[in-house]
Amino acid sequence: MKEDKPIVIMQNWSVTRSYATPYTAPELVSHYLCGEVYGHPRFEDGSIITSSRMLDTSGNMVETNNTWYELKEPDVTYTLWCEKMEISLDPSSYVYKV
Repeated sequence: MKEDKPIVIMQNWSVTRSYATPYTAPELVSHYLCGEVYGHPRFEDGSIITSSRMLDTSGNMVETNNTWYELKEPDVTYTLWCEKMEISLDPSSYVYKV
């Protein structure tokens, strides 16, 4: 973990992605976090943000360009969608490797 990036808590989070076109290769699709942040240097506690592109994950920690996010509870709607899609949300490793 890089020491020069702040660690921010994210609550009620979900993962989203961007598509340039329906024909964009999967390896070119970027993934982002959306959720409530606490302890972020640029946003008030409880602000809902979309992060910059996810670079790496380790357990419940996600690295972006400028920040490490410590993921707490995921959004209920996202949890239900993951269950429907048969995607496991294991709290020890919430997000798959990007």
